[in-house]
Amino acid sequence: HIDESMFRDCAMLKSVCLPPGIVCIGYEAFSRCRLLQEITIPDSVTSIENGAFSGCKSLKNIIIPTNVVRISHRAFESCESLKDIVIPDSVISIGNYAFAECTCLTIYGYNPSTAKSYAEANDIPFKAINSITDEPSTPDTPSDPTDNCSCNCHAGGIKAFFFKLINFFQKLFGINKVCACGVKH
Repeated sequence: HIDESMFRDCAMLKSVCLPPGIVCIGYEAFSRCRLLQEITIPDSVTSIENGAFSGCKSLKNIIIPTNVVRISHRAFESCESLKDIVIPDSVISIGNYAFAECTCLTIYGYNPSTAKSYAEANDIPFKAINSITDEPSTPDTPSDPTDNCSCNCHAGGIKAFFFKLINFFQKLFGINKVCACGVKH
């Protein structure tokens, strides 16, 4: 658990990678960390509490893990730089004003979903997940180096889907990662 107000008003915090095992990001845990640009949330997190990231004016994008079921009230309020947020189908509750004053925001999610309903009710642009993912590579092209790659980004199922989604955002923000097969994503 990241305790209530643990990093609130932290003036120098720019990037956070939370360790596995954390289940809840507490009330105003990172509130008003004005320089916070990126945070990696582990798959173990199931709840993002009230105001957890409110006022993080430099936060640009975030991927909510697939185990999160609740995004509480004002969780990302006034995150003015927040452009993209991916909300998985596991989220069954999004609190009031969770994304209030996020003027540049586009919500990505499944269609239909809690994310879509929330976006429409709050006049926030919504894009279905399947509109931003790449088509899987075809197995009948033997010259493709990904054919024999065991990396998760080339695997099948939901895990591959999220790796493709991460690759999309890496491309969007100019981050070029090299896969185990040698292909730049």
